[in-house]
Amino acid sequence: DQYTVQHMPITGSVEGFVHVLTAAGRQPAAGVVIALENGKIAVTDVNGRYQLENVPEGAHVASLDMEQLPADYNPGPERSVPVTIGPRKLVRADFSVLSLGAVPGKVVAQAGSEFETLEGIVVRLEPTGQYTSTSNDGSFAFYNLPDGTYQAVIDETTLPPESRLKCDPSVPVV
Repeated sequence: DQYTVQHMPITGSVEGFVHVLTAAGRQPAAGVVIALENGKIAVTDVNGRYQLENVPEGAHVASLDMEQLPADYNPGPERSVPVTIGPRKLVRADFSVLSLGAVPGKVVAQAGSEFETLEGIVVRLEPTGQYTSTSNDGSFAFYNLPDGTYQAVIDETTLPPESRLKCDPSVPVV
């Protein structure tokens, strides 16, 4: 038996799909790396499909490779899945990732206003609690956000002196 294991290893395969979960539904996730704890890897194709062949018999863990996960994705609920490989058997392990996006914006002064700069106005993104400040021209952005509904809120205490808002300080963002 030991000779057979060493010279004719018994193997199987792991395959599955990786889908991106977006507000528009499930889409295939291309270019996502799936790895086994033994270092064997596979990359998803344009259909989100991957296949790991010649995996030795026994217990393994298939995982999203977090170091190589594309920047516009966050891991879904399952980062890793235990799999048990049998002789010449195929095991299925599917994964989901979350689509990430950005929210760019701009605080603008009313025509005729004479502010030297709009830099430093604080904008919060609720319900995340993240905040950023505007550049000279009033522009700002939030990055790496999962699909969802947010509120961009201007902190009125950070407006330039002698200025006031002519609109609601809170703007819905989807």
